[in-house]
Amino acid sequence: MSMEKIIKAAVDRGASDLHIKAGDVFRARIHGKLVALTKQALTPEQTRAIALHLMTSEDDKARIDKLTDYDCSWEAAGIGRFRVNIMRQRGTFMIVMRVIPFEVPTFEKLRLPPVLARVAQAERGMVLVTGVTGSGKSSTMAALVNYINQHENRHILTLENPIEFQHKDINSAVTQREIGLDTPDF
Repeated sequence: MSMEKIIKAAVDRGASDLHIKAGDVFRARIHGKLVALTKQALTPEQTRAIALHLMTSEDDKARIDKLTDYDCSWEAAGIGRFRVNIMRQRGTFMIVMRVIPFEVPTFEKLRLPPVLARVAQAERGMVLVTGVTGSGKSSTMAALVNYINQHENRHILTLENPIEFQHKDINSAVTQREIGLDTPDF
């Protein structure tokens, strides 16, 4: 079965994350539990080939064996969008793919406090959104950009690594720059 078919089957079952590691089977987090998707363990060569397939930068592909950590987004028609983290473990590659919903979240959907609407209306200043992995930082930031885009007439510039939620211009002009692709760094 192809990688895309395995990923699609996981997404169809409601997966939030996929785990791909040499010496293990494809796994997906479905309803909070890691579930095996295949029966045969992946070889280091297969995992490296999958990493190359998911990488977006040709320069980075050329130096894959020197990379220790790599973030990008990956999209496949009919399957979905994913935040991809490729890392080294035990001298081989491990890949974690987080499903990115196509729908940009709203304050209401995320049940964010009303004070964030006032933060989004600020004329100047900086907002830091911090937290551990999986705590909702990207979703919260996307909801903030979405709110400004719907209610204000501004130019919104984001620097992301990688771009997760793709915003369309509504009342504001949204420019999304991906680190490593559109700009070298922060």
